[in-house]
Amino acid sequence: MPTPKFDQIAISFLHKAKGEFVSTFQPGNPMPDADFLTKKQISDYVNRALNVYFNNAIARAGFAPENVVRILPELIKGYHSTIPADGVIELPDKSTWKIFGFTTHYQTTDANGIVLDKDVQPAIEGGNAMYEYSVEHPIGVRDGRVLKVYPGQSGDIDIFYIASPIRTDGSFFEQNGDEDVPFLEHRFEDIAEIAYGLYLKDANAVS
Repeated sequence: MPTPKFDQIAISFLHKAKGEFVSTFQPGNPMPDADFLTKKQISDYVNRALNVYFNNAIARAGFAPENVVRILPELIKGYHSTIPADGVIELPDKSTWKIFGFTTHYQTTDANGIVLDKDVQPAIEGGNAMYEYSVEHPIGVRDGRVLKVYPGQSGDIDIFYIASPIRTDGSFFEQNGDEDVPFLEHRFEDIAEIAYGLYLKDANAVS
């Protein structure tokens, strides 16, 4: 799968480092080595820069999910799942940084059997269930890789979360791999500048 956004950051980074690819490289194609950096080294710098950019952004936002959503709206993702009887839902995306809300969908017990969509509810990170809750006002508690919905009941749920800049399996992005970076294009130059700074730091440490 092409990774044009990852590739654009890599090209900008190499340009800042005054390097050149050993052969013509267009975004969306397999990346060749450069004159003094391998394609693996270039990819490593891009991945490190993506995470530095993200960490800097969430620090500026005071680590508050509602602020991060305003700064980096492209990192919002959604996941639809059924709610098992025990209310425990395993989160499939290992890039999940914070869950900031969910909407439950369930059948009422009245004669009409109407499906009710509840408003987005906050999800408690690393908390416990010592809060008031009901079918009408459920709560969600994240514990590692799971979200526990109280009260446990059968139904559907849409989970809204902020993803960190890694692949859904928790690993770094791969050039020409199966997932591309989530950031919008106007952030690429800043990310490339961070990658260049990391490269200079490594070069100075070796010299």
